[in-house]
Amino acid sequence: MRRFWKKDTVKERRRVKRLKEENDITAIIISGEGNYPKGEIINNKLKDISVLGAKIQANVFFPVKTLLEMNITFKDLYYNITTLGEVKWIRKVIGEESYEAGVEFISSPLDSIQKLSDYISWKLNQQIPDSV
Repeated sequence: MRRFWKKDTVKERRRVKRLKEENDITAIIISGEGNYPKGEIINNKLKDISVLGAKIQANVFFPVKTLLEMNITFKDLYYNITTLGEVKWIRKVIGEESYEAGVEFISSPLDSIQKLSDYISWKLNQQIPDSV
């Protein structure tokens, strides 16, 4: 039996708020089991982000547990944020030659996390709620 849930009744399970915003991201493969050598630089799109991780879209398949050094370029900032992340999940985008991957941030410098937290809070406070 199928169940249909209203959007309002589904409880958000995320521990922190996520910002849905497309930005550029450069990933350098640190380690992994894919066909790409360590040090390979891959340009990707950031789809959403929190202080704990991000969803990225890439034209390559990153196996789960691949370690990436990510340099994130935000449209509204004068500086980039660099962090280390581990691929937790990946799926093919239907109808496209690309993949979406969930990346958990690990070993991130405290100043990068603070800048990211400040940016997310600032951007979320600028957004207009749907119920207005």
